[in-house]
Amino acid sequence: MAYRTIVLILWLALLLCPCTLLFGDTGEAGPPMMKLIFGSRALSLGGAVAGLGDDPFYMDSNPAGGDTRKIYKLSILHQEWIEDVNYEAARFSMGIGDRFFAGVGFTYLYLPFVHYDYYGATTGQTHLLSQSLGVLNFGYRFPSIDITVGANLKFFYNHVPDALYPGQSYLLFAADLGAVMRTNLLKRHIGPEPSMTFGLCVKNIGYSSIMEKLPLEIHAGASYRILKPLLLSAEVSVPFYEPLYGSIGAEYDFGRKFFLEAGVQIKENPMFAFGVGYRREDMRIQASYSPSIVFTNMFSVSFSYFFGASLLEKKEMTIKTLLTEALDHFRAGRYDDALDSCDEILALDPDNTQARLLREAVIEKRRVKEKSATVTKE
Repeated sequence: MAYRTIVLILWLALLLCPCTLLFGDTGEAGPPMMKLIFGSRALSLGGAVAGLGDDPFYMDSNPAGGDTRKIYKLSILHQEWIEDVNYEAARFSMGIGDRFFAGVGFTYLYLPFVHYDYYGATTGQTHLLSQSLGVLNFGYRFPSIDITVGANLKFFYNHVPDALYPGQSYLLFAADLGAVMRTNLLKRHIGPEPSMTFGLCVKNIGYSSIMEKLPLEIHAGASYRILKPLLLSAEVSVPFYEPLYGSIGAEYDFGRKFFLEAGVQIKENPMFAFGVGYRREDMRIQASYSPSIVFTNMFSVSFSYFFGASLLEKKEMTIKTLLTEALDHFRAGRYDDALDSCDEILALDPDNTQARLLREAVIEKRRVKEKSATVTKE
């Protein structure tokens, strides 16, 4: 328990005292696409998702936020950014063996460019400027301490037609590293969701001979589920070459069906956003809107499908019910019934530690009782 406390203190120190990480060298670092907020839910929460990241777009906020359960998650997104700039994104992730997870993502940003002559008239030529971002994600969860680590390998390609500006296309490689800790500290609700989550990640580690500096950043975030339907999140972002900024967000769900979110990103040009979401079984639809007084208002909509999530939730609920029954039978001395309940749990989840330990305790208790009864008869 001591090491968990130490890790928690370090995370809080980084979250609350980020000024110690600031560097004197400031200024813009690009490309800007590598600094965008991806995902409608993340945008609705003002970008405060480094300590949350539990949807398919986790790999953009914290590479350690993946789900190790045997669920396949797929999400597609359309984002209207600024002016005529739009991008499409897709993310896919999967759990492997209850300890590993992997994911892949692709984002395509595009801007139609109309060529004008010296007199301001169009020449009839239209070019498409585009940027592409590919992400390979993988991670591992330490079950004994519920800490997850993850990494991204990113491929970025900037395309400018040679007919427009020759020699402007280039390719970049970068990496992200992250860690997430989940805990039930100060938990006030009943359910499988952790009460608190802490996240820490370093983004855009790399080198480019084309660009003077990549947008290297440190993000520290935390989320707290005050009540089962109410979630609060916060994040501090420390760019190496730009001013520090932060984000806060809140989410409230109505009966696990409808979600309302709002968030703000506090920086030189603050951003406010809000969104709504709807969930039905394994499907989730999310939309977010961010008004702007500088650029065109931003709008984002995403569709996500979690293959097998509802079946897994039912399975987890069944296991929870059987475990409660097994404990009741054990306390009442109905050892055969307790064993039956434990066996049912292990049939559903062979790696269930609680059921295995309880089963061993039941067998030992029944053996002692039988031995005591034999001695009494003699």
